[in-house]
Amino acid sequence: MTTAILAAGLVLVAAIAIVITRPQWRVPAVVFGLLAIPGNVDDLLPQMTLDPHDLADVSAPVVSSADLLLLLAVVLTIREGRRPDVIGRRLTALALVLMVLAWATSLVAAASGVEPAAVARGMILFARIPALFYLATSLRTELGDGSQVAMAVVAGGLSVLGNGLYTTIGGDLDRFTARTFGRNGLAILLVFIIVVATGLVYARWSAAGKPGWGRLIAPVSAIIAGGSLFGASASGTRMGFLVLLVVGAIGAVINPVGLTRQAIKGMVLTFVAATVILGASVVLTTAGGRTVSVITDPDTTVDVVTNPGSVPTETEIRSRGQFWDLALQMARSNPLTGVGPFQWNIRRYELDPNGPVAVADAHNSYLQVAAEYGLVVLAVYLALLVLSLGYVGWRLRHPAVRESLGWTGLGLSVACLVFPLADATNSHLFNIRNGAVEWLAIAVAVALATAAGGTLKDTDPAS
Repeated sequence: MTTAILAAGLVLVAAIAIVITRPQWRVPAVVFGLLAIPGNVDDLLPQMTLDPHDLADVSAPVVSSADLLLLLAVVLTIREGRRPDVIGRRLTALALVLMVLAWATSLVAAASGVEPAAVARGMILFARIPALFYLATSLRTELGDGSQVAMAVVAGGLSVLGNGLYTTIGGDLDRFTARTFGRNGLAILLVFIIVVATGLVYARWSAAGKPGWGRLIAPVSAIIAGGSLFGASASGTRMGFLVLLVVGAIGAVINPVGLTRQAIKGMVLTFVAATVILGASVVLTTAGGRTVSVITDPDTTVDVVTNPGSVPTETEIRSRGQFWDLALQMARSNPLTGVGPFQWNIRRYELDPNGPVAVADAHNSYLQVAAEYGLVVLAVYLALLVLSLGYVGWRLRHPAVRESLGWTGLGLSVACLVFPLADATNSHLFNIRNGAVEWLAIAVAVALATAAGGTLKDTDPAS
C-alpha cells in the first residue's frame, strides 16, 4: 500500500507541474499540491535530523516536493514578466528583508557547527514567504474571486481526510491524525479547509440545482466541510475548535451580503449542521468530547490555562509552559542570532536533560522564531504578519470590498487568520506543509483584498 501511495504521489507531482504552466491555475495548483501530495514523496528528498535520540520518524525533509513546485511557479511567473501591485511589492520587499535576516542568522549557526541540512531547511523556510507573496500578488487578476483557489482547497481537503484515515486506522490511534501534518497540525489545517469550503458553499448553493458540473460544487464542498469538522473534532485538539469559533464569528459579522433573511437562514442551518456533526464526534470517537470541552466544561479549561500549575505535570498545558520557557531562555541567551534553525529540540536537552523526548518543536511559532533566529528576525516577522493582516482588515472594512469578494473571497480572507492564531500554541510555521499553507493563505488574502473594490484606491493607505 505504501508503495502504491508513493507511486501515485510521484504521478501527482508530475501532473501538478504540468498544470502550473497555466497562469490561471498556478496558485490553485500550488495550494492543491501542499495539501494532497503524500508525505512519503518528501521522504525521497534530502533529510535532516529533528532529535538527537534514536527515535522513529526522527528525520524530516530539507526541502519538500511542494517547495520545488513553488520554485517552478515563481520562475514561470518571472519569465512571463508579471509584477505585483504596489502593496504586493511592498510586502514582498519586507518579506525579502525578513529572508535576508533569517539567512544571516542561519549562516552564523552553520559557522558554529549546526547541521548543514537543518540550516538549509531553515533558510528555505523563510525563502518561501517572499516567493508566495510574489506569486499571489503577481497573479491577482488570475485569482478572480478566489473560486479556483477555494476549489483546490476543497479537493485537497479530500486528500487530507484520506491521509488522516489511513494514518489513524493503520496505526490504530485513539485520536485522528495524519503523519504528513501531525495531529495538531492536521486539526488546524482542517479548520482552514472548513472555513474556505463553507464560503464556497454559501457562494454556490444557489447554483446547486442548475444543470452542469457547477451544481456539484456546493454539495461536495458541504460534505468536505462536514467531514473536516468531524475529523478536527476527532483529533481532540481544543485550540482548533477555539480558532474555528473565532474565525467563524468574524466571517458571520463581516459577511458580504449583510444580515438578510437568506443569510441568517444559512447561518442557522450551518450552526445546526455543525452541532449535529460535533455531537456525532463526541458519541463515535474517543477524542470528540475533549475537543468540545471548551464549551461543555469551560471552568476546567479556564483553570488549566490561567493556573497551569494546578494540573498534573504530564498534561499538555504544563508541557507547553515548559517548552515556552525553554524557548525564552534560548532567546535571552542568544538575542541577536538565536541558537540556529531547528535547534530548539537539540539545545533543550542541555537546558532540561530530564525533559520529554519525541517533541520536535516549541509548540509556539513566535517563540521558536525568537529562540532559533533571534529577536530581530522575530520583530520583522511580526511586522510583516501585522501589516499583511492589517491591510486585509482595512480593506474588509469597506462594504464594497466585501461585496466584490463575495462569500468565496471572504472565506479565503478570514481563513488566513487560522494559522496565525493557532501559532500561539503550536509551531505550525515550522511544519514542512502547514507553514507554506499559512503564508500562501495570507498572500492570497492580500491579493484578493487588493483586487476587490478597485474604486476605493483613494481611501487606502497603500495607494
